[in-house]
Amino acid sequence: KQFDVDQAAFLARVGYVGVAMDLYQENPDYRFEDRNPSREDAPFPDAINANSSDGEVEMHELSKRHFQGAFRVMNELLYHPKRIRALTAAYLEKARAHPAAHKEFAAGIGYCLGGQTCLEQVRAGHNIQGTVTFHGLLQSYPLLNLFTSEMRRMTEEEYQSQVDVPPNNYNTKCKVLVENGDIDDHVPPQVRAGGW
Repeated sequence: KQFDVDQAAFLARVGYVGVAMDLYQENPDYRFEDRNPSREDAPFPDAINANSSDGEVEMHELSKRHFQGAFRVMNELLYHPKRIRALTAAYLEKARAHPAAHKEFAAGIGYCLGGQTCLEQVRAGHNIQGTVTFHGLLQSYPLLNLFTSEMRRMTEEEYQSQVDVPPNNYNTKCKVLVENGDIDDHVPPQVRAGGW
């Protein structure tokens, strides 16, 4: 998404090498053109700007397609933590190959799935020195019954029995800062108390 690219550009402007990882990649369920929906992307952007109900419906449909597509791909990734770890390792290796990047020092910053991904990097033992997550779930459990009234996260037992969970080789030297709001219903107090 453009937000991720903007954050990498911000880091570059203040002297760091910023890399925006695209974990979603091009996917039939979540195409590049489905990302960053804006009023200009709607079939009748002038109608939206005029607060027409037809225009608002079109914008709602674009936003819904973006949200549902992103969640489907995210959930598919959570079913395959080895893929998440492999993608992040490949991005890290590619970043370190850039002449402006330090060959050894690196850190991660992530929001939501990006935060979970940062924790997966630590679990995988990737050579990073620090990571900060915002609204990142502490466990990478997929959702069950997506987009239904029965939607919920897998339990630890379901996760261990239904997902090919890679072994953890924690990078114990990595400094980790986890930032989750007190009323974040995706990371409730009982989950925070259990650790990651």
